[in-house]
Amino acid sequence: MELSTGDQKKYEMAVGMIGGGDRQGGVLLSELYSKYPDNFDVLLSLGGALNSVQDFKNAIPVLVKAVNINRNNADVFYSLGLAFAGSGDEEKGLTFINQTAAFDNIPPRLEEEILLTRACILINLIRKTPGGSKEDAIKNCLLCKRAGYTLPPLISSFMHAHGLS
Repeated sequence: MELSTGDQKKYEMAVGMIGGGDRQGGVLLSELYSKYPDNFDVLLSLGGALNSVQDFKNAIPVLVKAVNINRNNADVFYSLGLAFAGSGDEEKGLTFINQTAAFDNIPPRLEEEILLTRACILINLIRKTPGGSKEDAIKNCLLCKRAGYTLPPLISSFMHAHGLS
């Protein structure tokens, strides 16, 4: 369902507010969601806004709905992966992150996020499963380092602990 002209402006304002760190943008998106529950852009933006405030439990159903509407969008798969990982289901999160990585023509900003997120999820899985395989986590950490990405503390600490820094 297409947004009306007025609601399109409201949507653009909400996205801008969220980008600027204003949580009121999420309120506007929630209002638009109740009016346009099948609009992909509203679903993706609302799911992203919920992720940004770590409301993963509510982000998951919104993003699942968005994936079911558009299975050709890497951003929605990535956001859903983040939501599952953030909710504690790292394995399901990793599945969606890996599906994101399989898309053709991924924007460079998303390529970096995929590698960093995958490394963090793999490290968290190792922490949850004593004796788990470190090989994938080490491989992903080294890919992040070689690419020159700014490494979050979790990855830096893991690399240092394994003599990779």
